[in-house]
Amino acid sequence: MIKSRSLVLLLIVLYGLFMVFLTPAQFISRQFLAPILPATIQLQSVSGRIWAGSMDVVVQGELVPITWRMTPQGIGRGMLAFDLQIQHDSSQLTANLMYRPFGSIMLASIAGTIRQDSIEPFLEPMNTYAEGSIEVDNLEASWSPDWSELSADGKLMWSGGTVGLLRSQVTSVATPPLQANLRSIDNGIEARVTDQNNQLLFFASLDKEAQFIFRVFKASVSVLKLPLRQGGGDIVFEMKQSLHDISKE
Repeated sequence: MIKSRSLVLLLIVLYGLFMVFLTPAQFISRQFLAPILPATIQLQSVSGRIWAGSMDVVVQGELVPITWRMTPQGIGRGMLAFDLQIQHDSSQLTANLMYRPFGSIMLASIAGTIRQDSIEPFLEPMNTYAEGSIEVDNLEASWSPDWSELSADGKLMWSGGTVGLLRSQVTSVATPPLQANLRSIDNGIEARVTDQNNQLLFFASLDKEAQFIFRVFKASVSVLKLPLRQGGGDIVFEMKQSLHDISKE
């Protein structure tokens, strides 16, 4: 009798897993992913099944194609794990994603190159352009919809090139190689951008209340020849913004 019940239970579990694996990815994305994403990110052209498929992620009007394949890595942690391939124009990134249903999203081993043609569409709304590429080196990040979990650790490296302001008398500025170090702090994440002499040029932070801070330091004016006035302190520009306000716009 006990063996019969165990067999029935096993069959029910296997049937449930079988149905999950056959569920269209479009249904999964609509029911579970779309509700937790910021309003500025949309999912389109979702195809395949949960174990393998593809979709377009729309960020600021730009289509970023992503393909995925499920892996067994997250089983012991009660999470779904996937290998991702992210392609946009000539840029390509790979990453491991782990997703806890109705919970957090974790990205690990993010690596690859973000090239100029992928950078430009995201800079145009800020009246800025850049000619160069960004190398992503083993970046890890996690986030939960209620902002109780937020972390990022890794490096981003700017190869050097030119940057400038569109429709400005300052057409372009040659920049040296730069490095951004991201790390997790008690209440969120921070990024410090330095030059080859380890001078602090820029600072950015994001906390668990979705408050974003961006600072430009005096050293950047001379290193990057930025058209900013220098005051008496080390900070020549500062911006504070709530991401909650941006998502409502």
